[in-house]
Amino acid sequence: MFKKSVNVLALTLVGSLIFTSQLYAQDAKMGKKVFQRLGCSACHSEGSSVVAPSVKEVSKAYAGKAKELEEFFLGKQEPIMDKSRFGVMKPFINLTKKISPEERQALVKYLLSF
Repeated sequence: MFKKSVNVLALTLVGSLIFTSQLYAQDAKMGKKVFQRLGCSACHSEGSSVVAPSVKEVSKAYAGKAKELEEFFLGKQEPIMDKSRFGVMKPFINLTKKISPEERQALVKYLLSF
């Protein structure tokens, strides 16, 4: 009986993880659309940092710091990277303040998916 309960619990956990990862992927996909709609890709490319930090660099800098990235997008926190170019980013922060909380969270998930 105990072994059967453990197996059921393990299958439930695996199923939950798969479902959660699918939701995260859907949010990241929506976040990519927000990223493109707001014009972020004009300066932030996936791999190179010619104009601004690349998406991969942002992802690495904010790894494990989703709340801080969301607070940055709300204008409540200073950037943790490339502070010298923050002045250029300020008008875009005004845009990220205006999007819905769901879009902002999706944007964060997209940026942290690299």
